[in-house]
Amino acid sequence: MFTDRQADNQVNPTELDWIIGLAVRWRTSEVAVYLEQDQPLDRPGLVQKYVAVQYRMSFDVSKGDVGIGKVETAPPPGP
Repeated sequence: MFTDRQADNQVNPTELDWIIGLAVRWRTSEVAVYLEQDQPLDRPGLVQKYVAVQYRMSFDVSKGDVGIGKVETAPPPGP
């Protein structure tokens, strides 16, 4: 909730913003859907809505994989 500091009552909320989302993961992938809505509370007016779909994939990259830093190797096993 947001307030208007130039209004007579600065504590009275003037706008409500909310977001809700759902994410599904499978192995290294994730798909998420979000819905966001901004609406005035103190007067009629424009209600803004936003829908987003996101795809994420997780992976690991070490410094040695890209040639950065010192890569230590284990000594060969003894006889």
